[in-house]
Amino acid sequence: TGRDVFPVVHAYGTNGIITQVEIPLARAQPWWDVVATFPTLTAAASFALDVGEAPALVARQVSVHQAPTFAHHLSDTPLGQRLAAHDATRPQQIEHAEHQHVVLAQIAGSSAGQLARLVEDVGGEVRWVERSEDAVVPLYEYAWNHTTLHALKQNKHLTYLQAAMEPGACLELVRAVEHSPFGVDELVQHLEVVRFGGRVGFASLALLTPKGTSKECRADRLVEIMRWHEARGIHVFNPHTHVLEDGGMKQTDWAQLGFKTGADPGGVLNPGKMRAWEEGRATSEVSDPKGSFSAAYRLAQNDVVLGTGMETVPAPATSGGDGGDDSRGAPNRDEGNSPSSGGRQSPSRSRLWAEWTTADFASADLRDAVAVLPLGAVEAHGPHLPLGVDAMHNHALLSLALQSLPPHVTALALPPLDIGVSCEHHGFAGTVGLRPETAAATWAEIGACVARAGIRKLILYNSHGGNHALAEVVARRLRLEHDMVVVLALNLGCLDSEVGDGEGCAMHEMFPADELRFGIHGGAVETSVMLHLRPDLVHMSRAQRFESSAAVLLKSSAASASEIESSPPPPGEGGGEGGHKKSAGGAGASRPGLLQKHALGFGVKTGWLSQDLNPHGVVGDAADADAARGKTLVEAAAAGLTQLIVELHGTDAFDWTTGNVPLYPPQGPRK
Repeated sequence: TGRDVFPVVHAYGTNGIITQVEIPLARAQPWWDVVATFPTLTAAASFALDVGEAPALVARQVSVHQAPTFAHHLSDTPLGQRLAAHDATRPQQIEHAEHQHVVLAQIAGSSAGQLARLVEDVGGEVRWVERSEDAVVPLYEYAWNHTTLHALKQNKHLTYLQAAMEPGACLELVRAVEHSPFGVDELVQHLEVVRFGGRVGFASLALLTPKGTSKECRADRLVEIMRWHEARGIHVFNPHTHVLEDGGMKQTDWAQLGFKTGADPGGVLNPGKMRAWEEGRATSEVSDPKGSFSAAYRLAQNDVVLGTGMETVPAPATSGGDGGDDSRGAPNRDEGNSPSSGGRQSPSRSRLWAEWTTADFASADLRDAVAVLPLGAVEAHGPHLPLGVDAMHNHALLSLALQSLPPHVTALALPPLDIGVSCEHHGFAGTVGLRPETAAATWAEIGACVARAGIRKLILYNSHGGNHALAEVVARRLRLEHDMVVVLALNLGCLDSEVGDGEGCAMHEMFPADELRFGIHGGAVETSVMLHLRPDLVHMSRAQRFESSAAVLLKSSAASASEIESSPPPPGEGGGEGGHKKSAGGAGASRPGLLQKHALGFGVKTGWLSQDLNPHGVVGDAADADAARGKTLVEAAAAGLTQLIVELHGTDAFDWTTGNVPLYPPQGPRK
């Protein structure tokens, strides 16, 4: 994390060497290379910022190259030659070719159409789009200092200038550079889109060919160019010095010194390159957080590490200049990484998806995060219960579960989908439902959005039986198309057996077996839950025993099965002595028939409507309900969901979705 890296990353080897890095990975997907050109540098930069800030565009690299970078400095590269060949096929554009500013972007295939429209909106032109794996040379070979190295192959006298344009002001800074007193024969901009705490800005790696008749004149001209940039708020990281405080961050702060104390107490790493170490003090401007570009990194750090609850605390005071030990105290992991953090505490992160900002998602570590999509229903529940039973108790259980999660668990509840698939209840007034095709498409689209945000673990938290079979299909579809771990949980079936009065919370101990088998809608279970959660909406005077015709059919089919068991088979087909089959359960035993209206689990089932089971559209002994059992159920179900989220959070999605056994025979490309 930034908290770990900041004390080291811009010390340039003077206080330690990073030998191992743990990087959170985003969802693997095919990438596409896009090459576009623009008439002005400002238009190209504006487009690049739009790509970086657009939440619907998935991009991993965006570079801006001022003209005539590819026509002059990179003309011998494969990309430079391809651009020239492309221009040659358009005679009307040849005279303007070297004045076109180039943007290189690597994007997800799903974003290609949106990006093309964005190019047109700002007056640009898409030169070509191709799969990254099909490119002769990957676009990242023309990003960051790769560009500098390519240019140096063509001109050994060229150098570069590393600078930064902070979020908010970067476009105005680009305009200033575009109209600077230095011509493109001397200064050519190369910009990389970067994020600082979710905000988008530019890192500049401009190509420089300072003018001058002698080495000394060219050195003076270089200093003049750097001062011009800094006078306009463009922070320069001077790569032409070996002393840390003269280049790079132009400062050594308490975090860097503290890290060096622990990693290199003898000062043997790059001696003489960190002036503050020799002087025994930090050089950072504590009172001026805008004193150097490290301020942008302080902004990038934010005030809390997502999902950990760690807050910033005041930085240790820096000593004056007397070499005191305070300036070298190793910082605590839970401390802010800059003197300007000031001990400001941040509120805890919400666990509701809709309350986050795009900046939250941009800066979050979501590799273990779990998203929860509540699936409910608004449908008839008989004369005694409201239409929103499923939606209401789903909200309540999810809310309780989220409140009970440990601080280290990152879980986000999506906005609930209270209307589900309720076609079995359409015959009753007030029912609102979606067609199965509509619901499946909606759930799958939302799952795809979750994956695009970088979350690969999703719980479909369902409170309505009519949703369940369809949700299982969607879960497999998301696994296939997005390599997600998708868990389908029926809320009142997700019980923690340790919650309750000490004797556990087993459904079969609280309700009769027939009630659990046939009281599937508006019976004792759901009525008890609502008596606990919303007694004001329950009309117990209307509650009764709503018998299910499925139970009646089961008894009659069992009788029919018994008759078959006891009937003599045709001659020669019998089992035991005398040609009679023996029942598995002994003489006179009966077994359930296969034909059932409603059956739990797999096996023989029928497509039923609620009125097929009872004229009221509900089944079960609602009159037997009570709030005490409802309370036990609610607490156990909420605890069960909490446990499920914690277990899924601790599961490695990559290990879960990647098998070690090769598929044989393979079917198409592996997702």
